[in-house]
Amino acid sequence: MPWHIFLPTLAVALSGLTLFYQVVVLVKYAPHLPAGGWESSRQFLQRIVRDYPAVDFVNRSLPPSVRALQLGDGRAFYCPEKCVPDPDHFRWAAEINRFSSVTEFAGWMKAEGFSHLLLSWEDVDFLLQHDPTGTMYEAVRHLQDWLPTDCFRPAFANEWSLLIELTCE
Repeated sequence: MPWHIFLPTLAVALSGLTLFYQVVVLVKYAPHLPAGGWESSRQFLQRIVRDYPAVDFVNRSLPPSVRALQLGDGRAFYCPEKCVPDPDHFRWAAEINRFSSVTEFAGWMKAEGFSHLLLSWEDVDFLLQHDPTGTMYEAVRHLQDWLPTDCFRPAFANEWSLLIELTCE
């Protein structure tokens, strides 16, 4: 195929592909709704960010003194005052693995100033798939054993997230 036909054909094909993906994004996420004022930014985030309802609960329903540890989640930009992110994604999991009992873990949380633990199942699932040393797996296993105890009480739960309140001394 001659260059004077190939290059314009390539440009049109790539432009068409870009246009296709833009339409897919517009249909799937509908960013025009909050931009046009038909939907609030809060409604948009609840629809798009799966763990946002839990973060919104922390922001709107809990007192300013709350500090929620976000296990495996490095995004605290929706909850800058009350949430403590895990920017390297495995740091808090490694901390949890240091403890042999729920009382040790609860004592550490209290000493660090944490009153809640926020789990994003989507983030935990992603990290479990990229966990060659088993750090996150062991932390989740510990939490599964410890959460039914008297030291923790679910404060918020949905399909994508779990917020747990520290209740023991």
